Amino acid sequence: MFNNSSFHLAFTDHSWDYYHIQEYVPPGQAVDSYTQMVTLLLFANHSSAHDAISGLVMELNERKKTVAVCNYETFDNADNNEYIIDLTVGETTGDNMMMIEFNVYRYTQVDLPDGRKAVFVYGYRRRSFEDDITGFSNELQMNKTEYINKLIAIELPKVTAQNKQQNTVVTRFFRPAP
Repeated sequence: MFNNSSFHLAFTDHSWDYYHIQEYVPPGQAVDSYTQMVTLLLFANHSSAHDAISGLVMELNERKKTVAVCNYETFDNADNNEYIIDLTVGETTGDNMMMIEFNVYRYTQVDLPDGRKAVFVYGYRRRSFEDDITGFSNELQMNKTEYINKLIAIELPKVTAQNKQQNTVVTRFFRPAP
């Protein structure tokens, strides 16, 4: 559950030992055509949330050079080594806005069961296409702070791991029991 919507697991990938992703969408939506998504990411090749978010900021600064809409703002909570980024990107064809997407990500450092440090990212995404973009943008302006505050307040899932055949590690994200 996020933002009064329920989500189900629609995609998962563990192509590399250091990268794990799970994407959740509302019932009836698909990963390639969603309007809302919750994303869980684990980067086991980063030991610092600060380094991970700094890398994203560098990518966004490069992206700003080639796209019409790419705006972001970062916030940090040094007390618990967490960082928030809210990001709005858009795709255009000529002068026409084809898609706009709002993302808010919460980066935090975690200790993996095997003792390594990693970065866990909890993200919420919303997007709109063509004719709905103006209404979406107006709604976003009114509710953006609320989405960010909800992301800050959410209890993050616990990252666990279990061994599979041939010592391959599978990482799972579990919501703590209430």
